[in-house]
Amino acid sequence: MMGNNFGLFGGFQKARRLLRKLHRITAASGQIIAEAVDPYRTKAKLHLDYQRWNRRRGRMSGQLRFRIRHENIVGPWLDYLLVSQKEMGEILAGTGWEIRKILEEDGIRYTAVITKSRTPSKTPAQKA
Repeated sequence: MMGNNFGLFGGFQKARRLLRKLHRITAASGQIIAEAVDPYRTKAKLHLDYQRWNRRRGRMSGQLRFRIRHENIVGPWLDYLLVSQKEMGEILAGTGWEIRKILEEDGIRYTAVITKSRTPSKTPAQKA
């Protein structure tokens, strides 16, 4: 998931659902190498205002909504997710994945090596 493609998860709930599915269909040694952008490492007023607007609407601060247009072609609206390292950890919690290592890049971007948890998390059905 290089090229900031952790963002393709789109939002908190969708990310958790897809991560659980990836956990089920990958080998025990499976891992995810994911690049992400920390939305909080900005001082741009426009970005900070957008983050506040997102939070007021119950969305994650770094959740973007956009669509692609080319001439007369207009694509569907898409959600794209920028997350801090802390938020990435919160998304992963309980999905069977954990951050094993963070590789810092240019201050705004980072790469996470995500591996299957050493202690498997239990689903609500397993806890009962």
